[in-house]
Amino acid sequence: MWYGKYFHTLDSKDRFILPAKFREKIKRMKSKIFYLTCGLDGCLFLFSHDTWREMEEKLKSLSFTKQQSRYFNRLYFSGAQEVEVDPQGRITIPSYLKEFAEIKREIVILGVADRIEIWDKKNGRSSMLTIERDSKKWQKVSFDKKIMHYPVMYKEVITYLTPATRKVIVDCTLGIASHALKILPHLKEGAIFIGIDKDGDSLEVARQRLGNFKDKVILVKDDFRNIDVVLDSVGITRADAFFFDLGVSSFQLSDPQRGFSFLREGPLDMRMDRESFLCAYDLVNNLSEKELAIIFERFGQERYSRRIAHFLVEERKKSPLSTTGQLRDTILRAIPKRYTSHRIHPATKIFQALRIVVNRELDCLKEGVEKAICRLSRGGRIVVISFHSLEDRIVKNTFKKFSASKVLNILTKKPLVPTSEELAENIRSRSAKLRAAERISL
Repeated sequence: MWYGKYFHTLDSKDRFILPAKFREKIKRMKSKIFYLTCGLDGCLFLFSHDTWREMEEKLKSLSFTKQQSRYFNRLYFSGAQEVEVDPQGRITIPSYLKEFAEIKREIVILGVADRIEIWDKKNGRSSMLTIERDSKKWQKVSFDKKIMHYPVMYKEVITYLTPATRKVIVDCTLGIASHALKILPHLKEGAIFIGIDKDGDSLEVARQRLGNFKDKVILVKDDFRNIDVVLDSVGITRADAFFFDLGVSSFQLSDPQRGFSFLREGPLDMRMDRESFLCAYDLVNNLSEKELAIIFERFGQERYSRRIAHFLVEERKKSPLSTTGQLRDTILRAIPKRYTSHRIHPATKIFQALRIVVNRELDCLKEGVEKAICRLSRGGRIVVISFHSLEDRIVKNTFKKFSASKVLNILTKKPLVPTSEELAENIRSRSAKLRAAERISL
């Protein structure tokens, strides 16, 4: 493991010397070969030989038939360079990687557990200031009504889940526990509530909010596509209810540093799980014009996908697009003025498309819903709230497939939508669609 923050200046041959603590550790390592590659947020990643091999195996396990997997492999493998630590502990940065990270001469070297990060000093200082601000923010979480996540269609969720009759309920998208706080009071003595979320920030907030129910609650940081693994880890074979509330929460949208919202200036991130490798910055600044257009058309259903992709590629030739504001403004310049007066903001679909690809949302949804149905007990129910047609189509088709095989009884022949009263209170719920089904056979 690598730890610490150090400053260094590149020599005339673009070499930097590793910190003394790192050099001492390297002396004990069998291989002095390292791998330097494009990192996230505008830095470089340096991996030891063994760690790189482990990463190679993970990357190779991704399906090459999936577009995002190909992007991911292309980004990290095509930028990788084998480098050797010389007897003085120096490593040379290739010119193309130096250009990628916008490194001038002064750099910051960060030890980050299994990898070493190399930053241009200016960019590294900015990143560390962000981390310090975030750490102070989480030392004491205060809840402003504006950033609290309204539990969309919670009355309908309660009606279809019938939590009072359930022994094991799984909330697959716990968030900051807004729906959980509506469900938990209905649980009987001895019932268990399992909350899953891959967003560590949201999970920590949820843990604090659910303090009064800690005897009933099990919280797990994971992707809901791993529902089977999560249930096995806590010794549960089947659950009586599964709930999914898809999309981004108000809590996430309100934090500029997460990069989900085009209304707030922040880094181009969009990762639900901050420990994952790929972020929106990588897609916007590294994919070809054609690849970006495909993403915008397929996952955002954007009519001006090619035009927007062209504008982005031309803009990034000047300098990388690194903030939500830069992306939003470029989109606005690309879209004809007659289109900008429509009901939704012109950047909405592009941000949605990038977020879907960064988090592999559609692949995860299909896998997660299918696994949940397979782990439902007889008479158990599954409720899913989606927020755009691509999600809803996956849920509808998955329910129909299991209904045709006499496993599920679909309870909502057509999806339920928010009432006018709810829309008046929470306009963000306007695109929500709820579908529910019950398992009728094992």
